[in-house]
Amino acid sequence: MNHRCPLRRSRSGFSLLEVAISSILVGSILVAALSTVGAVLRFRSATSDSGRAALLATDLLAEIQNLPYSDPNQTPVLGKESGESTRVQFDDVDDYDSWTETPPKNRAGTNLTGFTGWTRTVTVVRAQRNAPMTNAGSDEGLKRIRITVSKNSVTLQTLDALKASL
Repeated sequence: MNHRCPLRRSRSGFSLLEVAISSILVGSILVAALSTVGAVLRFRSATSDSGRAALLATDLLAEIQNLPYSDPNQTPVLGKESGESTRVQFDDVDDYDSWTETPPKNRAGTNLTGFTGWTRTVTVVRAQRNAPMTNAGSDEGLKRIRITVSKNSVTLQTLDALKASL
């Protein structure tokens, strides 16, 4: 009795299991790659927004710092004096106290393009000469200016500066 093992035929092609494993591997690699690309794009956007917020804050600070410490025409009070209802009428530093704008505008009141959802807010307080980050009850010749820039209600930049009387 001669029992021979039947010869196996050579296979060509992939089995269902091999196809399934390959699909899972390729899918996992694609998910990881897309996740990495998404993280890079979010980081780029955040970096861009931070830079734009810094520019908006420094631009407004330069405008404010160019004005006198106190009102040149009226008895000084902290905040706007009578007749100062628009930014173009502001003639001293503390006129900007409690001022906010959405979207950011230039001094003449024209919207800056590309800043939908952005807000700039300013507070001006009297500061102590010997401790500038502490509020003063009366005028000691020093005012602290704080500019806050946010996008979609998320604060991106806060800038503090001092203005002294001469």
